[in-house]
Amino acid sequence: MLSESKQVRSFAQNILKPLCEILISLKITPNLISFLGLIFSAFVCVFTYLDKIILALLFLIFSGICDMLDGSLARLYKIESKFGAFLDSFLDRYADFFIFLSIMILAFKKKDFFLFISSALALVGAFATSYAKARAESLGLKMKVGFFERPERIIFLILAFFTLLYSYDLFKFLIFILAIFTNLTAFQRFYFAYKNLNF
Repeated sequence: MLSESKQVRSFAQNILKPLCEILISLKITPNLISFLGLIFSAFVCVFTYLDKIILALLFLIFSGICDMLDGSLARLYKIESKFGAFLDSFLDRYADFFIFLSIMILAFKKKDFFLFISSALALVGAFATSYAKARAESLGLKMKVGFFERPERIIFLILAFFTLLYSYDLFKFLIFILAIFTNLTAFQRFYFAYKNLNF
């Protein structure tokens, strides 16, 4: 059975197929899409700082689409490469940083220590989740677990930024929940590695 994350990606691939066909006809490569995703995430930071939350949400959605689009484009048209996969993961970490930095900027402007800590913990959990997979697989272990990976994080963040338009307190609560989920996923992978590498 596919993991939940793979199900999300599979669903997104089917939805985005018409857009992929347009991009491939325009000679737009998956690597370019990956760079665009990074740029869009940086704009999330800029617009959050400027209190333009609708624009921040819009660019967060654009960044999320790019995150699903680059891999879908490569798989659908069989132009996957090891460097492309590396570049995608490499740029994703910077994109994650910019998105969580946006929340930290908001927390700083609001003088909200709780939100700042929640966003920092969510960022650590996101990085630890990705690192756990990369490190385990470098040791020969196929990491098969992870209930809250990047696709779920992006969808959750989009939902959180949407709620920010109406309720700051609900936004804070969702970021706190995100911090819990990201770190639970990291420790889920830690436990899986412990059980399978400790021999």
